[in-house]
Amino acid sequence: MAPARKSRRLGYAALFLFPFVAVPAALVAQDVLTMDDEEQKDWLTSFVQDRLSTPERQIRLSNIDGILGSDVSVREITISDAEGVWLRVNNASLNWNQAALFAGRLEVRSLTAESIEYIRNAVPVEGAVDLPPPEAGSLEIPEFPVAIQLGELSVPSVTFGESVFGLGSEISLAGSMTLEGGNLDAVLDIERLDGPGGTLDLDVVYRREDNSIDLGFGLTEPPNGVLANLLNIEGRPAMQLTLEGAGPVSDLNAEMQLLADGRMALAGSADITQQADGLVIAADLGGPLSTLMAEPYRPFFGAETGLGVRALLRSAGGIEVSNLSLEGGQLALVASAETTADNFLSRLELDASIADPAGGPVTLPVAGNATRVAAARLQVDFGAEGSEAWQAGLGIDGFETRGFEAETFALTLGGVASNLEDPASRMVTFNGDGRLSGVTADPGVEAALGDSVGLGIAGLWNAGQPIQLAELRVVGEALTASLGGLVDGTDFDGTIALETGSIAPFSGLAGRQLGGALTLTAQGRIMPLSGGFDLTLDGEGRDFSIDDATADRLLAGTVALSGRLARTEAGITAEDFRLGNAQLQFAADGTYASQTADFDITLDLADLGLLSDEASGALAVRGSARSTDPDAPLVLALDGQVPTGTLAGHALRDGRLDIAAALHDGTLQGDITGSAMLDGHRAQLAAHVETDETRQALSGIGFEIAGTRITGGVTRSVETGLLDGRLEVAAPDISLAAALALTEASGALNAAVTLTPQEGAQAAAITANAANLRLDGIAVGRADISAGIADLFGVPVVNGSATAASVVAGGVTIDSLTARASQQGNTTSFDAQAGLATGTDIDLAGALSPIDGGYRLALSRANLTQGSLAARLANPTELVVRGDSVTLDAVRFDVGSGRITAIGTAGNALDMVVDIADLPLSIANTVAPGLGLAGTLNGRATVSGAASDPRVAFEARAGGIDAAAIAPFGIAPLSVTASGTYAGQAVTLDSVAASGAAGLSVTGSGRVPLSGPGMAVSLSGSAPLSLGNRFVADRGGQLSGTVSFDARIGGSLSSPQFAGTVATAGAGYIDPELNLRLTDITGRAQLSGTSATIESLSANLATGGSVSASGTVGLAGAMPADLRVSINSARYADGDIFVATLSGGLTLTGNLTGTPLLAGNVLIENANITVPEGLGGGAELIDVQHVRAPAPVAQTLQRAHVDAAGAPVPQTRSPGLLLDVTVNAPNQIFIRGRGLDAEVGGSVRLTGPLNNIQPVGDFSLNRGRLSVLGQRLDFETGTVTLVGDLDPQLYFVARTEGEGITVFVTISGRASAPEVSFSSNPTLPQDEVLSRLIFNRSMGELSPIQLAQLAGAAAELMGGGGGGGLVDSLRGAAGLADLDIVTDDQGNVGVQAGTYIQDNVYLGVTAGANGQSKVTINLDVTDDLTVRGSAGQDGNSSLGVFYERDY
Repeated sequence: MAPARKSRRLGYAALFLFPFVAVPAALVAQDVLTMDDEEQKDWLTSFVQDRLSTPERQIRLSNIDGILGSDVSVREITISDAEGVWLRVNNASLNWNQAALFAGRLEVRSLTAESIEYIRNAVPVEGAVDLPPPEAGSLEIPEFPVAIQLGELSVPSVTFGESVFGLGSEISLAGSMTLEGGNLDAVLDIERLDGPGGTLDLDVVYRREDNSIDLGFGLTEPPNGVLANLLNIEGRPAMQLTLEGAGPVSDLNAEMQLLADGRMALAGSADITQQADGLVIAADLGGPLSTLMAEPYRPFFGAETGLGVRALLRSAGGIEVSNLSLEGGQLALVASAETTADNFLSRLELDASIADPAGGPVTLPVAGNATRVAAARLQVDFGAEGSEAWQAGLGIDGFETRGFEAETFALTLGGVASNLEDPASRMVTFNGDGRLSGVTADPGVEAALGDSVGLGIAGLWNAGQPIQLAELRVVGEALTASLGGLVDGTDFDGTIALETGSIAPFSGLAGRQLGGALTLTAQGRIMPLSGGFDLTLDGEGRDFSIDDATADRLLAGTVALSGRLARTEAGITAEDFRLGNAQLQFAADGTYASQTADFDITLDLADLGLLSDEASGALAVRGSARSTDPDAPLVLALDGQVPTGTLAGHALRDGRLDIAAALHDGTLQGDITGSAMLDGHRAQLAAHVETDETRQALSGIGFEIAGTRITGGVTRSVETGLLDGRLEVAAPDISLAAALALTEASGALNAAVTLTPQEGAQAAAITANAANLRLDGIAVGRADISAGIADLFGVPVVNGSATAASVVAGGVTIDSLTARASQQGNTTSFDAQAGLATGTDIDLAGALSPIDGGYRLALSRANLTQGSLAARLANPTELVVRGDSVTLDAVRFDVGSGRITAIGTAGNALDMVVDIADLPLSIANTVAPGLGLAGTLNGRATVSGAASDPRVAFEARAGGIDAAAIAPFGIAPLSVTASGTYAGQAVTLDSVAASGAAGLSVTGSGRVPLSGPGMAVSLSGSAPLSLGNRFVADRGGQLSGTVSFDARIGGSLSSPQFAGTVATAGAGYIDPELNLRLTDITGRAQLSGTSATIESLSANLATGGSVSASGTVGLAGAMPADLRVSINSARYADGDIFVATLSGGLTLTGNLTGTPLLAGNVLIENANITVPEGLGGGAELIDVQHVRAPAPVAQTLQRAHVDAAGAPVPQTRSPGLLLDVTVNAPNQIFIRGRGLDAEVGGSVRLTGPLNNIQPVGDFSLNRGRLSVLGQRLDFETGTVTLVGDLDPQLYFVARTEGEGITVFVTISGRASAPEVSFSSNPTLPQDEVLSRLIFNRSMGELSPIQLAQLAGAAAELMGGGGGGGLVDSLRGAAGLADLDIVTDDQGNVGVQAGTYIQDNVYLGVTAGANGQSKVTINLDVTDDLTVRGSAGQDGNSSLGVFYERDY
């Protein structure tokens, strides 16, 4: 579409001069000679504007003089769209001979214009107003049955904006033309006035009487010319194109030459000779055409490209091409063809091939430099040797383009072609099959197409009848498309069917990522030329997505499509048309045409939340268009309602918006009304809209809610685009008004804006104040603005002032802001000061004034200061803007001890130099202190070329670099140097180097295209592994050591390809979460494409043993891995209860970013699980509060996963890793502690995700016993089960027989905190069972010493923390005041017992597990005075007097 639109719009300049030629001819048939001058002007204006204007483009003529005289002039012709004027013709004039019309001649002495301005390409009005009429039309070609003589055509200046065809330029146009009696004389001279210049000359003379022609065409342009840019010729060389020929057409020789930078690129000749049976044309062209191509395409065309053709144009009709050849480096084509007398193809023999003589891939000359084939061949044999059978074949091997590859494509076609010489009875049949095989693409495309795609076609054509297309079918894995019916010219009548499990393959066509399944059938007619169709649709879409969050929400689920939709001569018709799903329902019924209309639409949206997260509630919309008569207005109505919902968190009720309008004779008038209840406050809206060909007006605007009022009206001139009106806002709190716009805001705002046209420019007066305003992350504590502005849309001239305080935006807090502007003539002088919360002060002053073709911005002061650090404008400077060009007059900033200097021009043509000397990077901290930048920068950048294709040469040096972002890595301070160029959307690094602490040293060079393939970068050096700590920081992991690399990177930024090596030696890793420390990490990896092959990788465990790994890891996408890990007698301890020595082999496969699988076998050579002996195992962690913890302490807490209160921070394990590991341990898994001594063995298979391990099997008892006070009990059964960590689940049962009793001891629970229980048969209390087990007697028969021993045994079994209940039972049974389990300074467990002999005498005994005992006595003499004494088994004794007083 884009090239077609540009061609169409380039013709608009001629279109506006053409009325001067066409109107006099039309006057002959018009009754205007009797009109007065004003009536004639109105007639001409209507003739041009009404015939040529459309809703997309409005054409205007102004100041017409001499309508029927010999001199006609128009001051201005404009064409505009919704954004204003985009093409202007200034001071057009016509001098012509009226009397010549009556002799059948249009004699124009001169047709001139002072200038034509092609400002930009037109854009359609938003809302798709650039629609064709509802009725389907036909092609119309105008005819002018008069001779035309144009004596002079002159336009001194035609300017094109840069956006028109990518290169802003200015040309002059001059010429003349005579067309009479079949003879033609034409001269056209074009000269480029700006930039590098250039000329185009065309001279054509044709004489009908002797059938002769004299043709001369010449185009000459210096480098970076229009032709080189339009054709995108590599390097934008100087171009010269000539075409010359003279003589009778029956014996004519024409020569053509194309030169680039003075070197021949293409040259040749064509000869036309008359023979008995017709004209023979022989052409031969050749040359190094590849020199004009980008480097990747040159091999395709080769050093020389040649084109030769010999053809006969038969006098009796028909063409015979006896030899057509095209050959270059990788392309060869030979063909011959023939047609019948009425030019119907009767014979075609063609053989074309693409292949690299060296056997390599061929890059095809298509956009993107990413389409390649290994080989391709096309052969056609149609009508050879008079045969009616015909056949053709196309074969492609090794097809590859961005995101899609196929091993082969094969297509064979054949059929019968009979009676070709008879126009009345010709018949051609066709039948073909094809297949695309070996498809490799992204998962969505592969899901739809599968490994191969089939193609089938069959049909028949008989002379004078439509083509009968029996079937055109494409079949893939999840895609089936078919077409069947009649093809009449370009019209189709039949059935189209499409079924696909995924529309992802169409993402490239749509320019966005698509998803979902589709089933669609369309039956009816399609008429492409007239734009007509009449289709009955039936389809269903499932889980659609179009890479737009809002649309994807609306399309979720099943979308059904049904009904009839047509655009015919009768207009647009919808019959029971329905589109919808659970979220959205749309329906249309009726007919809409230019003469009459009866059309209805309905739309129901289940929830506004589908459109915005700030809204909720059901929406119902009803619309209609009615017109019963061509002379009656078209009545339009639209009604939207939301009964209940929310807007930006506010309750909404009874929301309604109505539009009622009438369109008649190009004028639209209507009213907009609305109402709603928001948080109990009524909102009301009213406005009147009126548009015609001259203006667009919105008047009577009235909006009110909760004290907020918006009033006024605005009118826009279609011709000038200028506004006239006034808007006022009075809002003590804008929160509810903002909610209606789905915006969270608060605060007070009062404003008035007056808009007026002033001397052809837009003027405005603004007064506003705000208080505590918050909107979209911006906060304004206070602001006041008062200003008058002239030429608002051009170079504004301002008188006014603005103040603000407590402004927060973009993370920057502005404490105060003051700005002033004053007008002196056309110049605005301004100054502004701001104070940031960081202590930074900003001061700016200058002047803005218009100049011819632009404006001048003069800066007299620009300072940024924070303490002793400052950036200041060294001297007053100017920026001159003319059109698209900006000229900088030696702009220099002194920044601290450094400076930045810029000089040159910017715009369409670039010529600029920027120098940086000793720039302190800390200047950025004045605005964003969190950056923590340090260091200095030196460098130079030279910018040249066109803005559309800039070229930059740069060099940079930076030293002492530090920043908050890199501080944790320990690599600062950094030193960096770089030099290179930028051109053609690619960066070429001549050299780059970086060095820093911790072993960082990198050097490199290469080329980096910003888009597409062609990247070639080499990097070598070393880097500290600590750079990877951020990937393991969440678990407190730390890497140490360095990695060396020698790498090459190719491909593209979006799809890089790697080569080279990466190695490390002597590295280390600590993981506190796993209590793991690896040392002497040594490895080497080979990079290839998008994967790394680990040739060797080994590490030692600090606790003993080693691990090693090898395999591959993907470097792109989901990082697919295929790794083999060997464990070699690795000794591992979790630091708590588990110590083991392991060996085995594991594999890690799958996507590392997804759900990789860890599988294999692990042998436990030996393992020790220690049941904790200590008391108080269940005590709470001491609540330690770290107040103002120093940085090293905070870092340690972070690495240890401890928060500021001293509590461990819970860590999560990735659920992505899946396990399928078999752990084998025939024996030597020992569980010891608290009298337990057991050995287990067996095999366990661990499956499932890491955070939910599912063990299959367990370790069973080999042998074991339990010791209690010399009693040894052998375990009868026992198991150890792994449950996802290194704290296994225990279950052991011991059994012994006593006198009349059977005792069972059960140990169960986690190894870190097992529970011991006693039971018996017959059933007795646990303390009684324990007494019977140890002393073979009941509790009542035990002595105090035996009771103490019993308590000690309980303490040993319970670990000090779980036997409280049992000890309490023992104390009560013995009648003691105190019986407790204690530990001494060395952690020895003992039993303490005591009782009161008298009320003031306490006797205590402590018996230790180490065989030591002690007796103590306390004598309370008074309430405050106590005598204490003790005597120990070791001979130590003590006596003391203690005074204690409570207060």
